[in-house]
Amino acid sequence: MFHQLLTPIADSLFLSFVAALPIVLVLVLLGWARRWSTTCRTTGASCSS
Repeated sequence: MFHQLLTPIADSLFLSFVAALPIVLVLVLLGWARRWSTTCRTTGASCSS
């Protein structure tokens, strides 16, 4: 029989998704910052605003 290794927070799937939002937000912001810095480097534009 399969035993679930991770259980939802307080047995609520909704709370688990809410708890994951900060992690997802940080990953999205890091991706955006990486793309922004690449754009600044390749275009030679002044991106120090």
